[in-house]
Amino acid sequence: MKKENGITLISLVITIILILILASVSIYTGVNIYEQMRVKNFVAKMKAVQTAVDKVCDKYTVQEINSKIGVLASTSGDDINILNNVIAEGQAGTLKCWYKEAGDENSNNYIYLTKERINSDLGLRDFDTAIFFNPGTRNIIAVKGVKHENKIYYRQYDLPNGQELKVPNTDTNFTLDVSVKTFDNKAVIYVSTDKNITELKYYKKKDDGTFRDPIIAKNVKEIPITESGIYKVEAKINGSSQNVDNGVVIETADNINVTIVNKPMLVSGMTPIKYDASGSQITTTADDKDWYNYANKKWANIKLKDGSVYVWIPRYAYSITYDNPASNPTEEQIAEGGTINIEFMKDTSDFISTTGNTLSAGYKVMPAFKDGTRNGFANGEWDSELTGIWVAKYETTTNKITVDGEEKDFPKNQFVNYQSWREITPKDAFDICRKMEALTTTTYFDDIVVRASGDYNYGIYQTDINNIDTHLMKNSEYGAVAYLAYSIYGNNTIQPVSTYFANNTGTDNNTSTTGNIYGIYGISGGTKELVAAGRNIEPTDGANLNSENKSTRYTTYYSAQDSNNIYGDAIKETSGWNDCNTEYSSFIFSRGGDKNNLGSGLFAYNNMNAGTDDKVSFRPVLIIEY
Repeated sequence: MKKENGITLISLVITIILILILASVSIYTGVNIYEQMRVKNFVAKMKAVQTAVDKVCDKYTVQEINSKIGVLASTSGDDINILNNVIAEGQAGTLKCWYKEAGDENSNNYIYLTKERINSDLGLRDFDTAIFFNPGTRNIIAVKGVKHENKIYYRQYDLPNGQELKVPNTDTNFTLDVSVKTFDNKAVIYVSTDKNITELKYYKKKDDGTFRDPIIAKNVKEIPITESGIYKVEAKINGSSQNVDNGVVIETADNINVTIVNKPMLVSGMTPIKYDASGSQITTTADDKDWYNYANKKWANIKLKDGSVYVWIPRYAYSITYDNPASNPTEEQIAEGGTINIEFMKDTSDFISTTGNTLSAGYKVMPAFKDGTRNGFANGEWDSELTGIWVAKYETTTNKITVDGEEKDFPKNQFVNYQSWREITPKDAFDICRKMEALTTTTYFDDIVVRASGDYNYGIYQTDINNIDTHLMKNSEYGAVAYLAYSIYGNNTIQPVSTYFANNTGTDNNTSTTGNIYGIYGISGGTKELVAAGRNIEPTDGANLNSENKSTRYTTYYSAQDSNNIYGDAIKETSGWNDCNTEYSSFIFSRGGDKNNLGSGLFAYNNMNAGTDDKVSFRPVLIIEY
C-alpha cells in the first residue's frame, strides 16, 4: 500500500508540473496572439490615416498644407520626445523608408494633429492617438505606438504587413511645354510636363506691365482663353525638397502671346487647308485647332473647287507710331518710317478688340471692313460691317479653255507654274472678278455680266442672290493686307519678286506677307497690283472702272481735294516708306513695284491708263455675309 501511495504522489507531482508547463505555454501563446492582434490593428489604423494624408497631399501643396493645417504647434514634452526619438532612429539607419534629403530628419517639417484634429482635418473618427506627419514625404509617426518583439514602434512601415512609404519626388527640376491654338473665336493654352502638376494658374498682363489676379485652371493640361493678350502660366508640383519654397516647386512660362481673331467665314465650296513641312497642301476642317494662328504668322488659307487659294484677313484696327513723332507729322516726318500697331476686333465692333478692352486713342478700324453707306464709301468701305475678307493668295493666272465651243481665258489663283495674267485692261480685270459669281446683274458700267458656264464659273459661285461677293481688289483692301503684313503679325521685310510668275517660283517664302507659306505672295515686285481706285477718272471710252467719278462699294474715287484725307489705303499714311514711288496724278492706281523696279516696295503706288500694261496684274477679293 505504501508503495502504491508513493507512486501516486510522484505521479501527482509530475502531473502538476506538466499542468504548470502547459499553462505557461498557453499563457505565452495567448500573449503572443494578443500582441499580433494589436500590431495588426495598429497597422490597419495607420494605413487608414496614410490614405487620408495622401488625399490631402495630392490636393494641396506643402506650403498650402502648412498654411491650412499649421506646422508643428505646441505639444506636450512627451510627444515631442517621441518625435525626436523616432527621428534619431531614422538617422541611425535602423528604420525603413527614411528620406533624409527630403527633410524627414528635421522635426520642423512635421505637422502635429491631435485626435480631435484627425477627425476634423482628415475625417477619421474615433482615432485613439495623435500623430506627426511630414507633408513633403508623407511620413507618419504615431504618438501612441505598439509593442512588437519587446520594442515600441510608432510607424506602420517598420512592422509586419506595413506599407512601403512611397519615395517622394526629390527632383525639383521640370520644364513646361506650352503651345497655343486658336479656333472659332477663342483659344486654348496647352501645358505639358513630365511631372504631376497639382495646380495650374494663369495670369493676363495688363497695359501697365503688371498682371491681373491669377485664375486657377480647372484642367491642369488645357487653359481656355477668350481674350487676346500676353499671358503667364504657373504650374506647381508637390516637391519634397524643403529648400524649395517649403516643398512647393513652381515653374513659370511667360510672354505667351495669345492672339484671337474673328473666325474665317466659310460657305459651301470652301475647304480649309494647311501645309506640311515640304509645303504640300493638307486638307483640313474648320474645327482644326492647327489651321491658323496669327500670333505665329500663320494666316488661315482655303481653296475653292477649282483649286484657287485665298487667305483670310480678319477685321482689325490700326495705329501708326512714326519714328519722328508728331501730332500732325509732315510728309518728311512720315517718310522717315514708323511702326504699324494692330488690334484685332471682336466680331464687327468698332470699339472692343479681342483683348476685351476698348480701343486706345489713335486706333482706327480698317475701312475695308467698315460700312460706308453713310459717307459714300469715301475710304473704300463696303456696304455693311465685315468680320474679315478673303484675299487671293497669288496674282491671277490664266490659261486657255474652251467654253461652249469658244476659247476663253480661264482665271485661276493657285500654285501653278503660270505667269501672272498681264496685258489686260482694268475693265476686263474688273469684269472677270465679278463674273466669278454673277448671275445676271447690272454692273457699274451699265452693261450685263453674263453668267459663266462650265469650268469657267470659278468655283460654285453663280448667283448674286447668294451670300458671297467677288470683285477686283480695292485700294483699301490692298491697304488691309499691307498694314497687317508690316505689323508684328506679318513680314515687314518682304523681298521683292524678280519674276512674272504668280507663285513666285514657289520656293521663296521671303516674298510672302508672313515670311512663310501661309501668307500672300507677290504683293511687292513681280507685277504691279491693279486696284479698283484712282483719281480724275473720266468716262471717255467706257473702259474705265467708274463711269460716274464717285466711290462705290467696288471702286474708290480719289478727287484732288480729298485724296490726302483718305486713310487706311497705304498711301498718305506711309508715303515714302521702303523707298516707295510716291508719284500719282490721274487715272487708275496700281500698287507695289514690278520685277524691273524692285526698290519701289510694299507701299508704292503708280498710275496706269485704261489700256493694257505688261507690268500689271490683279487679284480678286471674296466677301462672305450671312
